[in-house]
Amino acid sequence: MTEVIKTILKFAFIKLKLHKLYASCFEENVASRKVLEKNGFMVEGVLKEQRFRFGRWHNEWKFGLLKSDWENKIRNKV
Repeated sequence: MTEVIKTILKFAFIKLKLHKLYASCFEENVASRKVLEKNGFMVEGVLKEQRFRFGRWHNEWKFGLLKSDWENKIRNKV
């Protein structure tokens, strides 16, 4: 999954020239949170009881990644 996200990030920031990307997931979805964080996304907020699904309310975590933060992460890996 991480390789797919790396490809998407490169396309979004280089080809599409986007400034920022957003992502979200349910609080209990630890696997998704780890993938986002591993790829440089940072938690920007939590929306309490944002979605009603599976018979209960869920908190939704919001993530963001700026192009400049992505570029710095790439430079530091080389």
